[in-house]
Amino acid sequence: EHEVTPTSVTVAKSSNPAAGTTVLPGSTLEYTLTVTVADSATTEVVTLTDTLGAGLTFGAVTGAGVFTCTGALTCELPAGTLPGTYAVTYTATVNADATGTVGNSVVATTPPGGDPDPACTTCTTEHEVTPTSVTVAKSSNPAAGTTVLPGSTLEYTLTVTVADSATTEVVTLTDTLGAGLTFGAVTGAGVFTCTGALTCELPAGTLPGTYAVV
Repeated sequence: EHEVTPTSVTVAKSSNPAAGTTVLPGSTLEYTLTVTVADSATTEVVTLTDTLGAGLTFGAVTGAGVFTCTGALTCELPAGTLPGTYAVTYTATVNADATGTVGNSVVATTPPGGDPDPACTTCTTEHEVTPTSVTVAKSSNPAAGTTVLPGSTLEYTLTVTVADSATTEVVTLTDTLGAGLTFGAVTGAGVFTCTGALTCELPAGTLPGTYAVV
């Protein structure tokens, strides 16, 4: 009688673009879960449970290979799988309002009493979300540099452009009228909240776009 060397199973996770790189909201990430079976065939099902972190939405399994996948996302490698390397690939989208970092993790298990739980070499991935970029511009009607009469009305427009990702803090515009001007009224606040003469706030979580107050 000879004992057959027990199976050895290792799991690794990778991503495209690679973990540690910077991603934009709305971009698609491709994840690959790789199971390596060594020495002998598996005697139990190997279950991969992959959990997406905040800021990510599951897309689709783009390559299941010999795995059977359900939900978002559990994949099973069948018992009796011969030594070799097996991969499953799926996609996820970075949410429009994602900030900071996005990441996920995989856990590999086998039923109790059977093959030992697989070893995981790289179980998690993390990507930094491109920080928000905010620019502010001011214009007037009639245009700056023209001549105006006493008693005339000037219309000012403050424009905020949010780029790359959502804001994480309130953006406050404080507009100070110089001598010779009297504040009239806010005629178009848009998504801003304005008080006094004149402070306007763009809320945290504002998505990329252009926003104006008049």
